[in-house]
Amino acid sequence: MNYWIKMEDINIIIADKNMQNIIYLINKINSKENYKSYVATTNAELLKIISQNQIDGILCNKNFEIKNSIISIINIPIFYIKKDNIEDIEIDTCLSQINKKVLIESDLKKKIMNQLLLIGYNLKLKGTMYLLESILYICKRKQIELVDNLEHNVYKYVADINGKTVTNIKTNIIKSTNYVYKYQKEKILYEYFSSDIKITPKLVISTVVNKLFL
Repeated sequence: MNYWIKMEDINIIIADKNMQNIIYLINKINSKENYKSYVATTNAELLKIISQNQIDGILCNKNFEIKNSIISIINIPIFYIKKDNIEDIEIDTCLSQINKKVLIESDLKKKIMNQLLLIGYNLKLKGTMYLLESILYICKRKQIELVDNLEHNVYKYVADINGKTVTNIKTNIIKSTNYVYKYQKEKILYEYFSSDIKITPKLVISTVVNKLFL
């Protein structure tokens, strides 16, 4: 159970071209407990880090311009450092905002997890974790219509951050959902979904999102 609610590292990308600034920011961020920093000096490096890691925030210096094409596809808060001489108070303000965002997301994860437990999902199955990440992604973007094409709109994102294929994500989510349908009491499923049809990932995701936000 602790796997789901433990305090994970807060991952931050330093987007900067000035090596002196980079070293200063790395030391500042890594000196804080539960913080981990990555460095991007180009947009290509930035995109690569995002595709391979779960990133909570980007610290971007004025000398680094993030392409609009990247901003439009990522769902990560960007905090701009506007002064030539970076000050501790400016960094601390940015980190405080990122930390607040992480705590809010952690609370949302717990709410989603409680819904999945209520339905009967097995927390030991990878598919349950992938399902949680899928629901969290939709909730953060506040776009319920993403369920209309889960493979393209949601599973691709979950696959990227976990280093898996879309097929692997989809297969595991279906497996964990079939586990629920096989072992959970029909009465509980009927009360939750107001239906006795076989549950699907799309039905589960849309129902959980609606129960949490509508």
